[in-house]
Amino acid sequence: MTETAKVSIIMPTLNSSSTIRKALESIRKQKYDQSLVEILVIDAGSYDQTKKIAAEYGCKILPNPKTQQEYAKHIGILSASGSVGIFLDSDEVLSNDLAIKRRVDILSGNSSLKVVHSGGYKKPAGFSSVNDYINNFSDPFVFFMYGISSQYPFFLDCWKRKYLYTGESESFVSFKFKKNDAIPVVDMCAGNAMDLDYFREKFKDILQDEKIVPRIFYLIVGDGKEVALLKNDFIIHYSADSYKKFINKIKWRVIVNLHYREMPGTGFSNREEFQPRWFRFKKYLFIPYSLSIILPFASAAYFSIKRKKPVLMVHLPLTFYTACIILCQYFLKILGIKPKIKTYGNEERELVIN
Repeated sequence: MTETAKVSIIMPTLNSSSTIRKALESIRKQKYDQSLVEILVIDAGSYDQTKKIAAEYGCKILPNPKTQQEYAKHIGILSASGSVGIFLDSDEVLSNDLAIKRRVDILSGNSSLKVVHSGGYKKPAGFSSVNDYINNFSDPFVFFMYGISSQYPFFLDCWKRKYLYTGESESFVSFKFKKNDAIPVVDMCAGNAMDLDYFREKFKDILQDEKIVPRIFYLIVGDGKEVALLKNDFIIHYSADSYKKFINKIKWRVIVNLHYREMPGTGFSNREEFQPRWFRFKKYLFIPYSLSIILPFASAAYFSIKRKKPVLMVHLPLTFYTACIILCQYFLKILGIKPKIKTYGNEERELVIN
C-alpha cells in the first residue's frame, strides 16, 4: 500500500435522504485525490431521494436485498476495489478535511497497524439531546459492560485508562490488547478504516461469510495487530432524533441479542466469543445493577456533573427500562415466543432473516 492508495468508502443506506447529502459532501470535500476515492452506497430499497442524491455525488449504488446494515457492509467489502476501506454510515459526517489522508498515511506507514479508529462522536449543533446520551453512554448495557464513552474528546482518555498504548504521535495513539482484556465494541462505521488488502488475504477463507462484519475488529486484533485511535478527528453523528427512536433501538438490540444470535448485527452476542471468560459472566450482573437503582443513579450523577450535562441523568430511567426489556424478552424466550423485528432504526420494513 502507498500513501496514494485507492480508498473505498462503504455506506449502507435505507431512506437516508435527510442526512446522506451531509455525509457525501464531507467525503467530496476531502483533501485527497477524488479519482482515488470510490463511494459504495449499498441500498436496502430506499423509496425517498437517497439513491438520487447518491448519484449526484458519483456513488456506485449496489442493492442490499437483506436490508440489515451488516449485510450491506459485507457486500461493500466484497465489491470494494480499494486498498483501504473506510466505513461511514449515512448519518455520519467527517469533520476533518484531512480525514481520508490521515487514515491512508497511518495504514501505509505502519505495518503493525491495520485498523484506524476515529476520535469519537460529536453531537450536531441544535440536534436532539438524546445524542448527548448516546455519545456518552452508547446504551445502558454497553456502558455497564465496557465503561467507554465515545464522546469526543473523552473517547481517547477512556482507551488510555483501560488499554495498553504502544506509541503516540501528533495525530494518533496506537494500542495493543492483552490476552485478558475486555476488547471494546468497535463497529465498522464512524469513519473507521482498515487495510483491505491485508484483510482480504489474511481472512480469505471466511471472507464470503456474511457474519464476518461484526467480527472484523476482533479478528484483526486477534491476529496480533495494533489499532490507531485518531486525535482531533471526530465524527459528527446525526443519530436518533428523538428519545422514542432511541428507546426503540434499545429494544431492537435486546431482541436481536436474545432471539437472533445467529444474525450479524449490533450487539454483544456476535462478539462474545472473543472476550475473556470473566467478561462473559459480567453480563449477568446487569439486571441486579439496574434494579439496585442507586448504582445507575451514581453513574448518571457523576457524569452529569463531571461533563456539565444534566441530560445525562436520563441514564437512570433508561437503565431501568433496558433491564425490564431484557427480563420481558427472556420470559418470551422461555415460552418459545420469538418476536418479529423491523430493520434497525427503521420501523417501516420487516427484516429478512435466513
